[in-house]
Order: sequence, then C-alpha cells, then structure tokens
Amino acid sequence: MKSKALTQTLGPRTTASILGRIVPGAVPTKRVLAQLAASLDQERKRHQPVVDSLKTGQPPPHTFETPGMIELNPGGVLLFPGCTPALTFVELPATSVGILADGAFGEEDHQKHFSGGTCTMLSLGSSIFYYLGTCHFITKDLWDFAVMFRPGGGTFVWPKYETCIMCPLCGVMAKPDDTKNKEWIVASQHLMQTGLGPLEGRVGQRLMPRMFCKDCLGCEGIDPTTGVCGIVGGGTVQTYPSAYSLVSLFENSGMCSAVSQNMMKLMSQSGNSTGTNMRLSKSLTKDNRGQGVMLIGNSKQLKTRCNYCKKTKKEIAGEIDDDTGKLKAMNKCSSCLFVAYCSRTCQRSDWKNQYVWWCCCCCCGGGGFLFGCC
Repeated sequence: MKSKALTQTLGPRTTASILGRIVPGAVPTKRVLAQLAASLDQERKRHQPVVDSLKTGQPPPHTFETPGMIELNPGGVLLFPGCTPALTFVELPATSVGILADGAFGEEDHQKHFSGGTCTMLSLGSSIFYYLGTCHFITKDLWDFAVMFRPGGGTFVWPKYETCIMCPLCGVMAKPDDTKNKEWIVASQHLMQTGLGPLEGRVGQRLMPRMFCKDCLGCEGIDPTTGVCGIVGGGTVQTYPSAYSLVSLFENSGMCSAVSQNMMKLMSQSGNSTGTNMRLSKSLTKDNRGQGVMLIGNSKQLKTRCNYCKKTKKEIAGEIDDDTGKLKAMNKCSSCLFVAYCSRTCQRSDWKNQYVWWCCCCCCGGGGFLFGCC
C-alpha cells in the first residue's frame, strides 16, 4: 500500500488512470467516483484564478482549448464573460441519421429516423450553442462525461471532459450535488478546429455539452419545448435527473446528428458560394467517429494561389502592390488562416465578394455566417 506522503508527492491521479480499462458492462464503483470527485476538486482549485480574473473584467484566457482550436480562433472559444446570448429558432428537418455507439461497451452504430423539430440556437460571442434543457448534476455524471470524452476516440483531439462542467459565462466549474437541490442549463456547443501537421487542410467539428449556471444564462426568451426533451417528448418538459441522461437523450434521439448535418451543410454551402471548394469527407468523418471532417479545397493551392485573382507565387513575381508600393507577396488571411492573397486589393475585393461569410464560418464556428457577426 502506498503511503499518504508518497501519494501527495506523486500528485493526484489522472482521469485515464482512475477510469481504468473500459470494457463492456463497465460500471463505476464508489471508489472510482470518489477519486474522480477528488481529482475534480484539485482541478477546480487550479482553475480558480481564471474565475477570479473574469470577475475583474480581464479578457478570458485559454483554458481547455486544443492547439487546433487556438490555431483556428486565437481568441479562444470556451469562455464568454459579459456576453448576452442572441436567440434564434432553427427548424431541423426530418431525416435519417446515424447514431454513434461506444464500441468499447460492445455497442454498434446504427441508423435512426429523426422526426424533426424546432430547436433554440444561442449565439455567444463567436460561438453557437444548441439548447438542450434543464437538469441536475450528480457524481455519476463525472464518470459518464469522462468516459464520453476520453482521448483516442477519433482523428482529432478534443478538450477534456472538465470543459463540459465549466460555465461558459462565469467560468465556474460545477460541483456534483447528489441531493439534487440545484439545477443547471445544458446546451451543446459547436466546436471547430483546424488540422495540424498531417491533418492540414481539414476542419473537424464536434458538439460538446456545456453546463450553464442558471443565474448566468437565465431562461428569458428560451422556449423549454425547443429543448431535446420537448422535441422528442412531443412538448413534454421536465428537469432531467442528471446532466448525462439529458445529453444521452440528445444523442440517442438523433437530434445531435441532425444538428451536426445541418451545420456541415450550411458551412459547405457558404464556402462553395464564395468559390472555395469545401466538402464533407465521408471516409474521414467515419474515421473521426462520425464527427464531421471538412476538406478545404487543396490545402497547398489555397496558400500558394491568390484566392481572388487566382495568380500563383510565380505569376506575381516582380509585380507591385498598388496599395503599399511594395512587391506583391502571398500572405494568409489572418482570420481563417486557410486562404492567401497577393495584395490588399485582392483581399478587399474578395471580402466584397462574400468571402467574409465563409471566413467567419470558419473563425466563429458558424456564428459569423448565421448571425452576421462580421
């Protein structure tokens, strides 16, 4: 048996070591839940300076963003202090969707018919969320979220599960309450990141549940029947007994896949309308456990050919930029980091040509295209 002193020297165990091997029929023991709760307490202490800084009005720092998320949006997309959400009702059409299952538990992916419905979309800063409903937050949610967002489940690496329980507005990390005296609002955030290294030229997306403090978000203007419970239950609304049970309903009902399909369709249409070839890769999406992967034209051509006049580096050699009086050079768009321009004139002309819609779609996770944030 390890001594207490040795345990303190080594520090708290990692989430992966606490979860252990995930096998069919695996269920959390009381000891595992206690260890996850203790690990979260340590994370909450490390995270407290972030909460304190937001209270003083300082710009939100990066918290659990991955390198690919920061590359796509340097300002961060997990914290939005002081933002007031803009609400939009979105019609999700009836469609056949794929339901992802966790193969480690012996489950298999399958198709399902989603009957459609009206959902509420919230725009916060540069990101968008889909309202799911109200729930309690219990200790077992820690295990369920930790298993759900364990690494190694797809092509891209996504934020760890603690992101789910960090309020996007105040930064406070939720604490489990098995007495169920407190309620939380859950919304699914549309996250995007650009591929780095061998994944260059690809854009991955994922819907990640986020828990809002009820005092921070409030419910004004939100129709409860537009949450997953109301859509699937024919208008019946309830406070779910746990956060994970609400998220599970969102995924297993087909609404999650329907929302994802709708977003990828809008992104593809927006990109192609500006002349930037953007398409959903079915094979890469399958490798990424069903989370959409977009291919952005030819990644090499995008950065070596002007996105407006289509000239290459060789073709602009020796030409003078009328705006600067200097030799033209191929520079990447500082917003989306995907396309390049040989001059400011070309860049301005392309933005007038509605490239701004697609650019914002990439930078803002769809918020720019849908809400005109630019």
